[in-house]
Parts: sequence; C-alpha cells; structure tokens
Amino acid sequence: MTVSEIVMERSDGSILRGEIGLRTYGGSSRIERILIDGKDYLLKMPDIPKNEGYTDTSPSSEYLGCQILKSMGFAVQETELVLFEDWYWDDERNFCRRKTAGCLCKDMGKVIELDRVLRNRLDIRKVRYPGFDYLDDYVRVLNFYECDITNEEFRKFYYRLFTADALIGNTSRHNGNIGLLLDENYNASLSPVYDCGASFFPYQNDEWYEERNRDSELLYSTVSSIRSAVCEEGKKKMNYIDAFSSQSEVTAVLKDMVKKTDLNVIQNIIETTPFISKAKREFCQNMVNMIYDRILLPAVQRGNI
Repeated sequence: MTVSEIVMERSDGSILRGEIGLRTYGGSSRIERILIDGKDYLLKMPDIPKNEGYTDTSPSSEYLGCQILKSMGFAVQETELVLFEDWYWDDERNFCRRKTAGCLCKDMGKVIELDRVLRNRLDIRKVRYPGFDYLDDYVRVLNFYECDITNEEFRKFYYRLFTADALIGNTSRHNGNIGLLLDENYNASLSPVYDCGASFFPYQNDEWYEERNRDSELLYSTVSSIRSAVCEEGKKKMNYIDAFSSQSEVTAVLKDMVKKTDLNVIQNIIETTPFISKAKREFCQNMVNMIYDRILLPAVQRGNI
C-alpha cells in the first residue's frame, strides 16, 4: 500500500480502497479527502489523542445523527462507518498507528456554509452567535443573493432541525453547519443536513457512558443540561428545554416532529450501527428514550399543541 492509498473495512467485512487527496474542506475536525472510483468522499476521523485517556467517537456520532435525522424526514448527507488504519505524529513527534472507525461521507458537490454567505452583509455577532431573532435577517441576505428560499421555508427548516438536534443532543449546529447547495448555474437551495458529529457526547469514555446507563436520574441531569448552538441574550447558548418553554414557533413545530419520530426505527438504527462500543450503544438508546419521554413529549403537552 502506498502512502496515498487507504484501505477501509466495511461493516460486512468487505474492503473498500481509495486514494488520499489534498484536503479542500474547512472546519476544525480531521477530514481526509478520499477518491474512490473517481468520486469524491470525505473521511471524518477521530481527533489525535491529546492524552492517554482521551476519547473521540465523533465519527460514529456523525453517522448516527445523519441516519436518525433521515428517519425523521430530513434529506441528509450519505454516510457510512468504516474501519481504517489511522496514522499521525503525537506531541512528542512519535509516529503512531491505530485501527479506528471513521465516517465516510459522500461529497455533496458545491456546498457553501451559511455563515460564509451571511458574514459580508450582517453584523458578525449575528453570524457567529446565531439566534432565532435573526432568522429574518438571514433570509433577507439569502434573497439578496437570489437564493430560491422563502422566509417561511427557511424558518420551518430551522425550527425542525433545532428540534431534531435536541433529540440527538447536538451542541454544534452553528451557521457553519448549515449549508447551501449550488447547482451548475450557481442557483442555491438548502443542502442536505450534515455535520452531526457533536451529538451523543462523543468525547466521553465508556466508563462515563456506563455510569449514566446505570443511573437514570444522572442521565436525565446530563441530557437536560444540553445546550444548542443557538444563542440568546448575545452569546449565551440556549438550553433545549428552555427553548421549548419560551419559543412559540419552535413548540409549534414540535408536535409534527414528534409524529415523525419512530422510536422503534431509531432504536434499530442504533442497535445495528457498527464499530461502536456496547456502552456507547446502550447510552445512545437510553439517551434518545429519555429526551423523547421527559423533554419532547412534556413540551408538547405543556403547549397544548
């Protein structure tokens, strides 16, 4: 195998081969550009370990988040979990290898992040710290660039995505993780959903998961404190529970989203996801049930919707 070649093992044991290309994508995570049969893919890889106990399972969270949102009616980026041999240099310049899971994502074509569109026309604070109060401003900018998105369509998409992210505990749906898809004539529409890697507490180890699997009240305390990337009062990130109590437009969307949430389907997605530990699998299943039963359903009942 040459340095530019990568060999990936799929969940059925078959082998997928590709070539590593120069990274052309933004973002802070480790992403490799992979060419397979002449087509572009992204391989999202776990972080380089910062210390002996450091854990990063964000590739499995990426896959789980996309698959769950797909089951709820969203168009999502195509993803697949694979095993591959990762290599890197650590802080002491030692060359390291490990076999680990990565999330192979099909390239969606010309996608531009929402924040890149907004930052030339809006106060940077409205871009960096997204809020429900700024949605009209966002649509105004999109219309300036002749994007084929109405105010009603964008707001409904934004609120639906917010409620779906609440179910998977996504803490990073900022404006860089919402995209516009450009066609060959550079006409823009909302892209499929991507970047769900900050879901399901990906930087915790199995001991942390197991502790919450044993203690339901500790689990509730953990999930009820999850904050979204949407901000209020300037820079303060909004707690999902608070949003369902105070944002009438969000709660109006919630009933429809709950109807589209089939817990049996979601539990099967988690159960059949490859290359994750037993502790994280059980945690994800317990977490989804807890958020649905003790956060989403009570919000619907409080709002009489």
